[in-house]
Amino acid sequence: MKEAVETILKPLKIVDSEVNRWYTKKSQGVSNKRLSKITGGLGVFGLGSMTVYFDNIFTNKFGEGPDMKVMGAMVGCALNGLNNPFNGLLLIGADELKNKEEGETLAEDSYEYYNNKVNSFLRLPLIATGLAITGKNIYSLVDSALNGTPLNISDYEIGFGLGCLSSASSMYLKDRNPKLLEKNPAWKRAYNSAKEKIKSLIPQPFPQPIPVEAHYKLEERV
Repeated sequence: MKEAVETILKPLKIVDSEVNRWYTKKSQGVSNKRLSKITGGLGVFGLGSMTVYFDNIFTNKFGEGPDMKVMGAMVGCALNGLNNPFNGLLLIGADELKNKEEGETLAEDSYEYYNNKVNSFLRLPLIATGLAITGKNIYSLVDSALNGTPLNISDYEIGFGLGCLSSASSMYLKDRNPKLLEKNPAWKRAYNSAKEKIKSLIPQPFPQPIPVEAHYKLEERV
């Protein structure tokens, strides 16, 4: 059972690592102080967008009331893991991310360490959801413009999609890892591996003996 689960999770971990690699590459050269505020802002926007989205869902289903707003906020907070208070502190400059580019590591009993552990489970589903919703809305917009079909876009849905992308981006940037840039991306490693396997399947010709011609001088024969 454990091996089956690991087999299923392995490609997801590879995708997650490659997304993390992309964010790490894009954040190179950004000061730690500035990056801290960026991640905080993205996280705060993501939480707000998700809260509004779920508040609207609960209100439409159960009616208006302050309890619906509380429920929406609870779901939004849950999808943002342990980031919520941390994002606020980062945004106002009251806290700062550890600078991994200078070799600063996270203590295993630190808040940021556990925060990144939780984020590692949330960030890939969030970014996949955000991309799917945003892609759907873009398709609907283009289809409406080209074919005149009714525009099927919800403001709340747009906000939720952008909120998922913002929260996921904040999570990946918090866990940037320069060591990922030291090795080739997954597609290149897979390409090189496949090339080596194909090469090993092609039969190699056996070396043929090369005849050696001997030349003698007349005095050597005597």
